[in-house]
Amino acid sequence: MKQKTNFFKKFINSIYNLKEFSEYAKEGFGRAILYVFLMALIVGGIKGAVIGYKVNTEIDNINKSLQSDEYKFSIENGILNMENSPLEFSSNSSLLYIDKDKTLDQVDELRSLTVHNDSNILFLKDGILLNTEINTQKIFYKDILGNNNLNNTNLLVQMSIISKIIIMAIVLYTIFMCFINILINCIFVTVFASFSLIFMKIVMKYSVLYSVSLYAATLPFLFQTVLELIFPNIYLDTMFIVGTLVYVIFILKYIKSEMLDKINSLK
Repeated sequence: MKQKTNFFKKFINSIYNLKEFSEYAKEGFGRAILYVFLMALIVGGIKGAVIGYKVNTEIDNINKSLQSDEYKFSIENGILNMENSPLEFSSNSSLLYIDKDKTLDQVDELRSLTVHNDSNILFLKDGILLNTEINTQKIFYKDILGNNNLNNTNLLVQMSIISKIIIMAIVLYTIFMCFINILINCIFVTVFASFSLIFMKIVMKYSVLYSVSLYAATLPFLFQTVLELIFPNIYLDTMFIVGTLVYVIFILKYIKSEMLDKINSLK
């Protein structure tokens, strides 16, 4: 029996080496899932770190603003109080917006301010809206503060801890979503690729075809990751599915050709 290939060799071969896919599929469905998890862990982790770096830059800008008397505020009983409101800061397709009169339920009224940005941080009357390339999250002041109050001074003390928690959450969430998206999108690839099996007159278990699709997703996933970092507002799942499907069809054609060569060699 052929020895199982390590992850990094699989990763390189899955980008270009068609002849290895049939061998990888023989290792079983579980090994294919493990491969995707490790790929999501590494590539998704890098993607999450890049996004986290951008968010951390915005948090640093907030820290600088909080040190100015112009931006003094307080949060008491879950409600934001601030004399200079609303305030709007934007740079590099990112927005920091503070409004003591708008609530999280009214966030759609601010869509004209947020829709064209890669990331938005909105401090509103009753909570925070954090909108990045991968996620939109609402956080109520009452949920994180309880009965405690908050102002410029004690927020600055906590900001370094908060930023680390946010960055870690972004990295973990990105890894998870990359893993899940590959698994789900490859189901669609398997369904469409099954029609190719009929036309090519190849008999193959769906679990094997799904495993092949997971390995074939390597190159499209790399392209998708890079492009989504460059163009954060564009989601490329359709491109991923089409690219993986085309690659799977080439793999199936290679497998059929390999089978025919073996048959002819026996004649």
